Amino acid sequence: MDGTDQALGWEEFVVVLPPGDPLRDTEGPIVLAEMARRDWVLFERDHGLGWIIEAICATAGFTPAAAVRTAQISGAPALAAAGLGPALVPLNIVPGPQRRWARRLDPPRARELCAFTRDDWPPLARAFLDLIAERPWPGRPPDAIPVDVIRR
Repeated sequence: MDGTDQALGWEEFVVVLPPGDPLRDTEGPIVLAEMARRDWVLFERDHGLGWIIEAICATAGFTPAAAVRTAQISGAPALAAAGLGPALVPLNIVPGPQRRWARRLDPPRARELCAFTRDDWPPLARAFLDLIAERPWPGRPPDAIPVDVIRR
């Protein structure tokens, strides 16, 4: 596809653990394959994060079973915190109070975010990108495995 893109930064994926999960009171990263038998809070399959989360789980050797599916980005960590199951989500969408139940992955997974246009950047989009550049997003986390964001 022809056009121009601009890198924005990276977002790391974490697991938000529900109450009662044996890993909730532990510290340190989680090996995703060890969570294969749980019922998960997942995004709808046609949601932008739906297939990405399932692809990350596939690289860990399993297909996640859905306890519930949501189309709302903020819904996944909230449903996990309410006890419906773990949620694999980008850290930047987890609200502050729920971050205490978020655990990094071992090995970490992250994806690069970018903006794309087929033509020149419209003035409003250019202003938005300039504003983002003033407060840059994090870089790629050390040792993170990049998540392939191109749906095949």
